[in-house]
Amino acid sequence: KLVLPAEVVASFRLQKPVALLNANVGKLQFDIFEEIGVPDSSVAVIYLEPLGGSNWTNVVFGVWPYPRNSALSTTGLSILRESFMSLVVRQSTLHLTASLFGNSWFFEVLKFPGGITIIPPQRAFLLQKVQMLFNFTLNFSIDQVQHKVSELKDQMKAGLLLNSNENLYVRLTNLEGSTVAPPTIVQTSIILAVGNRQPSLPRWKELAQTIRNSSAGNLGLNHTVFGRVKQIRLFSFPQHSLNNGGNTGSPSPAAAPVDAPKHSAAPAAVLGHSTRPASAPQHLLAPRAHENSPVLAPNMNPPSPSPAVSFTHVQPRSEGITDNKPPDRMPSISPAPYSCEFFS
Repeated sequence: KLVLPAEVVASFRLQKPVALLNANVGKLQFDIFEEIGVPDSSVAVIYLEPLGGSNWTNVVFGVWPYPRNSALSTTGLSILRESFMSLVVRQSTLHLTASLFGNSWFFEVLKFPGGITIIPPQRAFLLQKVQMLFNFTLNFSIDQVQHKVSELKDQMKAGLLLNSNENLYVRLTNLEGSTVAPPTIVQTSIILAVGNRQPSLPRWKELAQTIRNSSAGNLGLNHTVFGRVKQIRLFSFPQHSLNNGGNTGSPSPAAAPVDAPKHSAAPAAVLGHSTRPASAPQHLLAPRAHENSPVLAPNMNPPSPSPAVSFTHVQPRSEGITDNKPPDRMPSISPAPYSCEFFS
C-alpha cells in the first residue's frame, strides 16, 4: 500500500515510458505547477507507475504547503478543488509540454481535505428553483458513477414517476476526497425542464411521499448496475436554487448518516469502468530530500536515486489571491438550515 504524504494528491496518465518521464521529472513538475499551482504551495511527483507493459504511465503528484510546516489556505484549496473538478469531468485539460509529454488523460483525485464533489455536465441554470432535494449513497466511486449518470437519471425519473416537465440534477461527493474510491453520495435535485416556479404544496407532498416509499424499489435503479441504494435523506425547504443548493462550505456534520438495512452491494466491476492502477508502483520521486518526502510502505522497494525538483510559489500578501477570492465553495451534502428526514 502506498503512503500518500501530501495533503492533496491526484493522478493522470501519459502515453510515455517511465524512463523518459523519470529523466524529465523536473520539467514535468514545473508544468504541473504552472497549470494548477496556488500561492504558498509546492508541487512534486510522488511516483511514476508503468501500466501493463505499455508505454502508458500513471503519474501521481502531490501538493504541499510552502513552507512545509504551514498549511494550504482555504482559498488555495478552493482554487485547487475547482481546477480538479473541471479536470475530472474533462471540461479542461492539464496542459503540459506537448513535444515532450504529449497529452494528459484520465485525471483523478486520490486525496483532498474536506472531501471532493464532482458535478457532471448537465442542462440547468444556477438560479433554477429546486422542487425537491434528496441524497442517497452508492457503493461505487465517483469515477464509476459519473460514467453512468445519464442511465442513473433515466432510471430514477421512471422509478420516481416524475412528470415529463420534471428533470433531475445530480452532484457526486466522496467525503474522503477521492474520485476513485467508494462510496459516492449522490445529491439529487428535482427541477423543472421549463419554467422556474415553486412546486404546489400537493405536488411537493406527492414527491416527498414517492421518495419516502421508494427505498424498497431502490429509487428505480437497477441493482445489478448500481447496487443497493443506502442512506436516503429527504430535505424539506420552501425556497432553494441550484446556485445555493448546498454548494458553499464542506459537507455539514449536522446530518450524520444513519444505519440503513444491510444489503450486499454490487461488485465494483458491475459499472464496467475503473481506472485505478492494477499493478504496484515501482518508482518514487521525492520533492525535497531535506523535507518530509513522500514514502512507500515497507513492502515497496525504493528506486535508485533520481533527480528531484519541487516548484513553489510564494505570493506577497499585498497581492494575495486570498484578498479577492470567495471562500471555499465545495457543494454541501447536508444543508443544515433545512429540515432533514432519514429513512431506508
